[in-house]
Amino acid sequence: MALIKNIIGIMLLLFSSIPYVHAQQMPQYSQYMFNPLAINPAVAGGEEVLSIGFINRDQWSGIEHAPKTQTLMAHSSFAKQNLGLGLVLTNDKIGVHKNLFASVAPAYHLKTGKKSTLSFGAQINVIHQQSDYPSLMRGSGTIDPNLAQAVNSFYADFGFGFFFRSTNFQLGLSAPSFLTHRESPVDTVSFQFERAQYFLFSRYTITMNPYWKVQPGFLIRYAPELPVAYDINANFIYRNVLTLGASYRSEKSVTALFMAQIVQQLQVGYAYDFAFGDVVLPRNGSHELMLKYVFRYKANNITSPR
Repeated sequence: MALIKNIIGIMLLLFSSIPYVHAQQMPQYSQYMFNPLAINPAVAGGEEVLSIGFINRDQWSGIEHAPKTQTLMAHSSFAKQNLGLGLVLTNDKIGVHKNLFASVAPAYHLKTGKKSTLSFGAQINVIHQQSDYPSLMRGSGTIDPNLAQAVNSFYADFGFGFFFRSTNFQLGLSAPSFLTHRESPVDTVSFQFERAQYFLFSRYTITMNPYWKVQPGFLIRYAPELPVAYDINANFIYRNVLTLGASYRSEKSVTALFMAQIVQQLQVGYAYDFAFGDVVLPRNGSHELMLKYVFRYKANNITSPR
């Protein structure tokens, strides 16, 4: 417990001392707890096997130009499981803006006990950003010279992450993308795509009986000039093959999720988000599909069950 308290203290100190910067706004996920590499590069290789995951998110389904995101992730360990390497490819579209991300995430895993590991990760991102501003004027009968040309740009940035895991506890702090980049088609109008985004993630596994486990957890998201956002969630796991969960998001939405272990190596998940409050959105909410496949191989003469 003393080790966990020290790690929490270090992470909170780092979290509070992060300088004010702007960075690429990260896509939003509801099933991040099953694929944490999407928000934290330090996870890369932590499962000690080759893992491939895919997430398809259709946010605010029914609203034209609403966010749509597809993310492909792969990571594995090597060098006696001390090192990990991850790859994340993301296609994110909202309105007239389309972002293509390619990220490489090396990580180092330090054993802090027989069943605990502290991981450090970096993330190198290459982003292609497209903004189809002329489409805003189609059918309007007017031509605005300031928006007459589409914008295409490439740039690179980097991020970092820390992740602690033990048998029943996980805690991570990350900023997957935090360098400054701005792009605007005109001098008088500011189209700001980037705000730094930091993630503090944790969950704990409680064994209730031989059949059921419960995993309470949270995710805190921070970006300069924006209110702190958070998710509070709980997943109920039956025989390690079926997961039913729910979460509450501070932006006034709730999520119901389902994940099944189809075979020993394949997981399929689905999440449904429903917004409530003052914002009027279609009743069909947001849909998110998740697939994850973990390859079996022998390491140190031990066959991984994943």
